Amino acid sequence: MSQFEEAKYLEIYITIEDYIDKVHYQKIFCPECKIAPIHIVRKQKIPPYFASNRKEEHHQDCQHYEEFIPNKNLVRLINSNQIEDQKRLEFLIRSNLKASLRLLLGNEKGNNFNTNFLENNSSTNTEKKGNTDRYKKESIPRVHIKNLRKKEELLDNHIIIYGKAELEIKNHERTNKQTKEKFTVKQLIFRREGKFVFSISLSGYKANNLSQENGNISFAVFGELKKNSSFLNIKSHTLRICRFVSDFRS
Repeated sequence: MSQFEEAKYLEIYITIEDYIDKVHYQKIFCPECKIAPIHIVRKQKIPPYFASNRKEEHHQDCQHYEEFIPNKNLVRLINSNQIEDQKRLEFLIRSNLKASLRLLLGNEKGNNFNTNFLENNSSTNTEKKGNTDRYKKESIPRVHIKNLRKKEELLDNHIIIYGKAELEIKNHERTNKQTKEKFTVKQLIFRREGKFVFSISLSGYKANNLSQENGNISFAVFGELKKNSSFLNIKSHTLRICRFVSDFRS
């Protein structure tokens, strides 16, 4: 049974503190897919929370539709040199990123969005016909950018962050301590309503293959959530980026 900190009611989101039986009973839904009914659970000695009854009631792109893959299993796949493990990891990352974007964009017909995956050199394309059917579908934990600051229990875990953000890219020149060669690090800064939320630093292959420009984007990224002082960032050694450039004025 999935648990939630907020619920969708009509066109707004409510928290446990907002919930009123006479107003909200049987009228609240999953805050992510917005179609699965959820309810409030009250038990002795634990704070109340929202929950859904059946996973099948969620949209198939919702993270609560499938079972979650434990972080330790993701770490094992990331550290594995086995080709089959690399293929399974690639399948999980790609399928979860694309599901995040499809749900975010509401499967709007006619939306030609551009996906850009920043791959490791050793990554394997698992989307060839016949390669994905044998892999079990599992959900990678997913957090909307607006809720990221509330989810610090996910620090040091591999997650997907998605949503709409203002992207700023800064170039920083660095020097290799051993070779003394200079190289460029690209820092991707994600802001929401003008406020810093998290950043990603890219270098080498990933930096050179990034063609994104500053501006408003809808996005989904996968990586390990870290914290440096009070700043959240995504550790990029296992990073994939999927992006959609959008005009927020519409």
